Amino acid sequence: MLLDARAAARKPSTIDHATSACLPLVSLTAWEALHDRAQIRPGQTVLIHAGAGGVGHVAIQLARLHGCRVITTAGRDESIAFCREVLGADEIIDYRSTNFVSRCRELTAGRGVEVVFDTVGDETFRRSIDCLATGGQLVTILAATPGDRAPLLLYRSITVHYEFMGARVANDLDPGHQGKILTSIARLVDRGLLRVHVAARFPLEQVAEAHRHIETGRTIGKLAVVVAT
Repeated sequence: MLLDARAAARKPSTIDHATSACLPLVSLTAWEALHDRAQIRPGQTVLIHAGAGGVGHVAIQLARLHGCRVITTAGRDESIAFCREVLGADEIIDYRSTNFVSRCRELTAGRGVEVVFDTVGDETFRRSIDCLATGGQLVTILAATPGDRAPLLLYRSITVHYEFMGARVANDLDPGHQGKILTSIARLVDRGLLRVHVAARFPLEQVAEAHRHIETGRTIGKLAVVVAT
């Protein structure tokens, strides 16, 4: 496939090509959402939805590396364990049994979090508004809308950001910035500070099965489709 060379970077030297291929989309999305959009700062509390997912599990690591306290949501025992034991999230909320809005308020003494990173959309996006402190940042990677919650955004000076990692290259908006991000990501991987979790690898002839796996909503991390060996 064709790629703008300015947006490319050398793969990490400590992982193979299939694992490296799972990095760019999720790491660029998480990095731009947290650093370019929300401009996270050390000491802030960040809520990351679906922490065991592809984007979420990288976002947790990046936020922690930046000195943030990380709260995340997960819905299965294995996802909760992954977020706690592998990613080191500070607090994990089981959204099946716990109201994540109430729990976020409890964990912040009623003040709310400074940043929410939404990777789910729709009702999760709208409910996340109530998790935020006044002046907070809400970043989503979905085409979610606040609906009748919009006035609350205004009265509490909450900023909403929409993050699509393809926008820079598609619109020629300094695509070299993404090349620099990927270089930084590769360095973190090679230093053992960041990892991408590849749950399974599928040969190209099983790509339909890989899609069915993703559609279950039970994938932890990423899946790799190996085109050639």
